[in-house]
Amino acid sequence: MKRLSFLFLLIVFLGSGSSSEGEAAQGDLKKGKALYFTHCVECHGPDGQGHGSWPFSPSPADLTAPSIQEKSDYALWKSVHEGVPNSAMGSWKWVLSDREEAHLLTYVQSLAP
Repeated sequence: MKRLSFLFLLIVFLGSGSSSEGEAAQGDLKKGKALYFTHCVECHGPDGQGHGSWPFSPSPADLTAPSIQEKSDYALWKSVHEGVPNSAMGSWKWVLSDREEAHLLTYVQSLAP
């Protein structure tokens, strides 16, 4: 419930608008998966475990790990929106809309084992 409330407030606060309140609250899983496979799979791999095509040091985050899945919605959003210091994870705020970020985070949260 905390995650749904945060995503809803994030979208409302950022003024991105949506076609339905349910979609805004949760993001759209199908759209999030499509965004993941368009923008994230090369680094995080098809299963989200950080085994992508690019050899980075440090390695990309394992998005299925408890250390990622237990992060607050804000921390997850900030990682995507602003990037992660001292890593290859750059900011996506210029690439993804606020609504797309919400969809993507919904998909990332679905990767929990």
